[in-house]
Parts: sequence; structure tokens; C-alpha cells
Amino acid sequence: MKSTTVTPSNLSGTWSGVNGSLPASGTFTMNAMVGQPYGFQSIDSIDGAKVLKTGRDITYFRKTIMIDSLQNFEARVRLLVDDQAEVYVNGKLLVGQYTGTRNNYKIPSFDAMFNSDNTFDNPNAGGMAFDATSTMDLDNIF
Repeated sequence: MKSTTVTPSNLSGTWSGVNGSLPASGTFTMNAMVGQPYGFQSIDSIDGAKVLKTGRDITYFRKTIMIDSLQNFEARVRLLVDDQAEVYVNGKLLVGQYTGTRNNYKIPSFDAMFNSDNTFDNPNAGGMAFDATSTMDLDNIF
């Protein structure tokens, strides 16, 4: 889902992130639009995922997932973006990408694996590491 809240972008390439001030959950009322942001293919797609179309300003998306067990939880985050991005889980910053280059939207993707023993690695051979990653115990934030 897409939020009705949009933050103007300075388009300077120096975005510092949202600093935890995510829109309220009740603002995520619009369906996310699948498609390229421009009239041509500018973002590669990751297997099993779709490209979401967005405007030039900072747009917020929310995905709800169902979890069967929280013991020894592991999670993998793979992402391609045409600029900078942050991924939050239950309001906690999990990964951030703060540099904007052409590599941000081409395969291989950014990749982070959060293991059940609170270690972190990049399992995608040739994949890029995020600029920032959390070291939180995923059992606690999920």
C-alpha cells in the first residue's frame, strides 16, 4: 500500500532519510502502482518481486506480512531503487541506502540476510551491501 503522505524532495542527492518519522499507519490507503517510474525500463526487477512506480518526491510504501513463528527468526532484504531508500520493520530501521548511483537500480541487487544468531551477511554473490544495516534481534522487532 502507498501512503497519502508525500515528503517534498530537494533533488540534491543528499537525502538523509526519514529519521524515524514514518507516516501514521492509517495513511497507507492507496494501492501501490506496479510499473516503471519513467516511460522506459529504468529499474531491473528482482525475481519474485515487482517494480513500484512512484513520483519524484519521497514516497512511502507499506507491506504487511504474516509470520507463523518468531523463534530464531531470519529475514532477507533485497532491493533496487532509482535513488535512496530505507526499509523499516515495525517502525525500526532495518536497512538504508543513502547514495544514488546507476548501480542502485541494476541487477545484482542490494542484499542483506539477517540470521537467527543476530549476524548479518550479503548472500547474493556479486550483490551490493547496503550503506547501513541494523544489528537488532529480529525476534524482538517482529
